[in-house]
Amino acid sequence: MKYNLGSPYFFNNDIKLILKEFKKILKGKGMLSMSKFVQVFEKNFSKYNKSKYVLATNSGSSALEIILKSLEIGKGDEVIIPTQTFIATASSVMNVGAKPIFAEIDECFLLNFNKLDKMINNRTKAVILVHYGGLISDQIMNIKKKLNKKNIYLIEDASHAHGASFNNIKAGNLSNAAAFSLYSTKIITSGEGGIITTNSKKIYNRCSSIRSRGQNINLNYEIFSNLGSNYRYTEVQALMAIMQLKRINNYINHRIKVANTYNKILETAVKSNKIRLINFSDNIIHPYWKYTIFLLRKQSRKKIKLKMNQLSIAISWAYDPLVHLQPVFKKYFKNKKGMLKYSEKLSKTHIDLPIHYQISIKDAEYIANSLLKFL
Repeated sequence: MKYNLGSPYFFNNDIKLILKEFKKILKGKGMLSMSKFVQVFEKNFSKYNKSKYVLATNSGSSALEIILKSLEIGKGDEVIIPTQTFIATASSVMNVGAKPIFAEIDECFLLNFNKLDKMINNRTKAVILVHYGGLISDQIMNIKKKLNKKNIYLIEDASHAHGASFNNIKAGNLSNAAAFSLYSTKIITSGEGGIITTNSKKIYNRCSSIRSRGQNINLNYEIFSNLGSNYRYTEVQALMAIMQLKRINNYINHRIKVANTYNKILETAVKSNKIRLINFSDNIIHPYWKYTIFLLRKQSRKKIKLKMNQLSIAISWAYDPLVHLQPVFKKYFKNKKGMLKYSEKLSKTHIDLPIHYQISIKDAEYIANSLLKFL
């Protein structure tokens, strides 16, 4: 597919530097396992994101699990999550022994603040807020205030949201702790990998220990004080992540330019009520990991996909099915279609267009004008 949905991109100079340092490691002049380059990446991301504490992990899924374990969430506890999310948001909750409570979403595919009160009970220990597509909810401060009053943890699943911000506060700093993904299609990538951010030293210390098999991180010899596992990041991944982070503003600014191009060309379809785009206020920076369009006239997205594919343009619709209707959760919780009616209906009406560094503005114009023909 010429115009694909997601693709990693490294600048030539960065590739040379990665290979140069990797060659040194292969010649025995450095470590393959977690060492100085991991520390450099963590320090650099801390500075970029204005987060006090940062940990690199082997995946975004691991980052979520480590956070939940650090907060001592487990058997008998409940964690509220929006149903429009990747499987890892829910499976991480189950992997620590807690129960995911699937919540309705709003018109932007974000957790529905107005439905939150009815879902909270004395077993609720945390809410995971997913910044779907990179967008932070405009209700984030209201959600945070409500949960603070009830002594319930707020966790950000910021897997899509590198560089996103609300009121100049970057994603990863709006909660007790946050998890980012460095998977191959994300805004910045090292193939696989994850990041934990927190401004709590206590949470950081526990996460750091759990990441390294429960080791006491305050000692310079191996004593294990907690139950953990090997969630550690490698030096080769860190080399890639350091270079990607250096270019993060290039990647995000380009995505915003592509999104603005789409917005301008698709405006006629918006005005004629054929589609709806996601709107957000000026105090939010949206890095556009996804560019989502809602179809308003019961258009067949399968037909649109087929026609676009014939032009070598990939489109998709994540996530299908919604997480509460994934077979594993239907099996465990007897979930059925219709239990989250609004979310299920809305999730059948959207498509996502290609958006990444290798989609040029000219490409974006071609993609948007092609889509107009099929709406």
